[in-house]
Amino acid sequence: MKKQIGSKTLPQADSSATEAKVRALFKENKELYFSQKELVEEFEKSNPCINKILRKLLAEKVILRKRAASRYYYKLC
Repeated sequence: MKKQIGSKTLPQADSSATEAKVRALFKENKELYFSQKELVEEFEKSNPCINKILRKLLAEKVILRKRAASRYYYKLC
């Protein structure tokens, strides 16, 4: 008999843990601006993962986004 393939449950993404860390970083550093690249390097996550978190925080109006030259920077509202 072959080994059963498939799964009834899906693995949970840890984006909520990373999101909590990103929120905490912004709250601890209210006066600082962060680039997406800095956040990717700090949390050792993929660019799409950090981008998803930033978009969610922007939609919730937790952070704001400013453009300087060709980059965007994020700061707590």
